Amino acid sequence: MVFWSANYFESVLAMPKAAAAQAVSLFLAGMIGGRLAGPRLEQWLGVYRVIAGSLITAGIGFAIYWTAAAPPAGMIGLFITGLGVAGLYPLTLSLAVGSAGGATVQASALSSMASGVAIFSLPLILGRLADAAGIRQAYAVIIVLVVADLAIILAAARFGRRTA
Repeated sequence: MVFWSANYFESVLAMPKAAAAQAVSLFLAGMIGGRLAGPRLEQWLGVYRVIAGSLITAGIGFAIYWTAAAPPAGMIGLFITGLGVAGLYPLTLSLAVGSAGGATVQASALSSMASGVAIFSLPLILGRLADAAGIRQAYAVIIVLVVADLAIILAAARFGRRTA
């Protein structure tokens, strides 16, 4: 989101380049808010519910951003998306480490490596898709990822309850 949102604001929503670059900070502001609220929500609702809620929030925010016809709606959507994705890495990392038994170092290392691969490869994949189909169409990959992640976390929660 951070890598391509300025270009999206400029090319799709016709924002001036400087304003588009500044608008990206809304994603980061949303992430700060989400990181501050996440631990309190996790204590109250539990980790699986917070992750599922975060994915739903990110999906709603992204839908607003992706379908916006004007910059203000796109900016609101970007902020909500940041709010939703804020806690995904720390919460899923805690699940991975917590479920690893005696292999916590390996679980942490694999989680970090998976995150690094995603951070490296997804902007390139999105760029390639944008070259082929346009940036608005290429962003559809985000919806696929959110839905897949939501299915995975719901399955993990169900599996976790059965084995508890």
